[in-house]
Amino acid sequence: MLNAEIINKRINDTFNKNLESLDYKIVVLDDDPTGTQTVKDLPVYTDWTESLLTDAFEQSNNMFYILTNSRALNTQETTQLHQELSQNIENVSLKLKKPYLIISRGDSTLRGHFYLEPKILNETTSKPFNAVFYLPEFFEGDRYTYKGIHYLKGEDQYIPVSESEFSNDTTFGFESTSMADFIEEKSRGEIKSENVFHITLN
Repeated sequence: MLNAEIINKRINDTFNKNLESLDYKIVVLDDDPTGTQTVKDLPVYTDWTESLLTDAFEQSNNMFYILTNSRALNTQETTQLHQELSQNIENVSLKLKKPYLIISRGDSTLRGHFYLEPKILNETTSKPFNAVFYLPEFFEGDRYTYKGIHYLKGEDQYIPVSESEFSNDTTFGFESTSMADFIEEKSRGEIKSENVFHITLN
C-alpha cells in the first residue's frame, strides 16, 4: 500500500515540461480511442499514409496523435500495422529533414501490446532506438508508478495494478508486480528483469 498524499507531492515536485525547446516532432501512437478524448489543440489522425503524415509533420504543433486502435487487434495485425507505421514515419521524417520521437500510448492498467509495439517499431526503423522508456501513469485517474511498481487508487490507498481486477484480463493479463518483472513477463524472457534500468525520481 502507498499513501496518496506522498506520491502526489513527489509527482508535483518533480514534474516539469520542456517541450518548447525540443526540436523534434513527437508522434503519439494511441492504441485505444479513449486516449484521444482528452487531447486539446492537437491534430488527431486515424490513418497513416505518407501524405497524411507529411501534413502532420508540417503542422505548427510539435506533437500529433495517430489513433491505431491496436488494442483491438491480434498479434499479427498489430505487427503489420506498426511495421507500416514505422516505415511511413521514417520516410516522411527523412524527406522533411525533421527528427521525431515516438510515444506508444497504452492503457494505464497495463493492458495492451506493451512489449510488442515498441519492439516492432524499433526493428523496422533504419536507426534503432537508443532506449525504450516505460512510463505507465494516468495522473487524472490516480494511477502512478513509484519505485518501479505501478499503482492505482482504491479508496484512500494505492494498490499495485497486479493485485487489481485488471491483471486478470483474458487477453492481456499478467502476474508481475514490478515493471521490470512485467517487461520480462511480456517479452517472454527475451528481456530479463535484471537488465531493466529503473530511473528514480531523484
